[in-house]
Amino acid sequence: VFENAGIEFLDGDGVKKSTGEIKTYKGQDGFLQFYNDIYKTLEQNKEPVFLSNANEREFEKWLGNNLEKHIKKILSLKIMYKILIKEGDKHFITSEFSEYRWMPEEFFGSVPFYVYGDKLAFILFHEEPQIIVLDYPEIAHAYRTQFLSFWDNAKTPV
Repeated sequence: VFENAGIEFLDGDGVKKSTGEIKTYKGQDGFLQFYNDIYKTLEQNKEPVFLSNANEREFEKWLGNNLEKHIKKILSLKIMYKILIKEGDKHFITSEFSEYRWMPEEFFGSVPFYVYGDKLAFILFHEEPQIIVLDYPEIAHAYRTQFLSFWDNAKTPV
C-alpha cells in the first residue's frame, strides 16, 4: 500500500516521497495504465502537461473508446496541456484543454515525450505501444526547460 502511494521508508524512522523510479508500460492495457498514472500524478501536481513530438492519431488509436473519458478527466482536474506537433498537422483531439504549436518537420521526432509533474515519459509506438516513465524530478525539469525553448520558437497553427 505504501509503495503504491509512492512512500519510501528511510533508515532511522524517516519517510519520504519516493523518486528515482523507472516504470515500463506495454500494450493497450499498459497505455491505459500510463494514463491512470498521469491522472494520479496530476491530482497532486496541478502544473501544465507538456507533450512533444505528438502524432495525435496514435494517441487516439491507443486510447480508443477511452478518449472521451480522458478528456473528461483532464477537464475535471483543470489541467492545461501544451502540445508540440509536426508543422502542418491539423489533427487536434484535445483542443478543449490543450494549446498546440507546430514545430518544424526537421526537428520533429518519432518518439513523443510527456512531462507531467516530476515525471518524464517516452512513448514508442510500434505494433503496440511501450511507455517508459522516469520519476526523476531533475530529468523532468531538464526536459520541461527544453520543451519550453521549442515552444517559444514554434508556430501557432493557422
